[in-house]
Amino acid sequence: MKQHLSAYYFRLGVVLGLLALVLVDDARADRETDGAGAEMVPAVARLLDAEQDRFSAILSTPDFAGLSQALIAPQLGAGGDDDADRLSALADQADAQADTAALLGETQKRTAAELMIADPGAVINEAALARVEPGPQTDEWACLAEGLYFEARGEPVMGQIAVAEVILNRVDSRRYPDTVCGVLNQGAHRLNACQFSYNCDGQTETIAENTAFEQVGRVAWLMLEGRPRTLTGKATHYHATHVRPRWASKLVRTARIGDHIFYRTPVTVSQR
Repeated sequence: MKQHLSAYYFRLGVVLGLLALVLVDDARADRETDGAGAEMVPAVARLLDAEQDRFSAILSTPDFAGLSQALIAPQLGAGGDDDADRLSALADQADAQADTAALLGETQKRTAAELMIADPGAVINEAALARVEPGPQTDEWACLAEGLYFEARGEPVMGQIAVAEVILNRVDSRRYPDTVCGVLNQGAHRLNACQFSYNCDGQTETIAENTAFEQVGRVAWLMLEGRPRTLTGKATHYHATHVRPRWASKLVRTARIGDHIFYRTPVTVSQR
């Protein structure tokens, strides 16, 4: 029995090693193809690269298969109950390692989110944003996520962040309601006369693109958690690039991001 089990675990070690190497190479190729490595938060990208290089180096050693056999075979005894007990212990060790790997993955997600929140200069793309797990879904989060979905789901991530900045800048302004839901619903009872058109166009709004909603939900969570608003220069207004509203000439243009142009209210200087 010992010889059969040793041969079995030897083959299992080789297969798992080759599979892990393929997965590592595929992950790196995917990240290089979509540009995530270049645009991810730098600290997170370096961490992933270091871990993949270390794992690839281990798997590419010529004696990896022999090493697998050397680690597994000595755990087996002369057969019978002793071997069963040792195999059960090995299974417990594997479960513990899987739990550790899952915990590490959650820690990396939190670290990525913390960096995205704290670093105003970090360029965030879809691959980086996908690592964020939103916290509790409050009413303010639900309103902001819905607003971003209907106002900016077709924008790049940074464009969605820019629209979120406008909404939150209004919350901070004395000119507007002091909650996210209040800002987005201002004037919603007047047909085609509200602040955000999706709320007063007379149409029933339905969230049909789940993937897009999940993404804007992550953006909403990052912004409510306190990501610095540095993209739009304290803008409180925006419009699509293909329109020219009359009110735009009365405001100060601050930025163009994606398909939106952003504005702030002029600073009023008091005179005697």
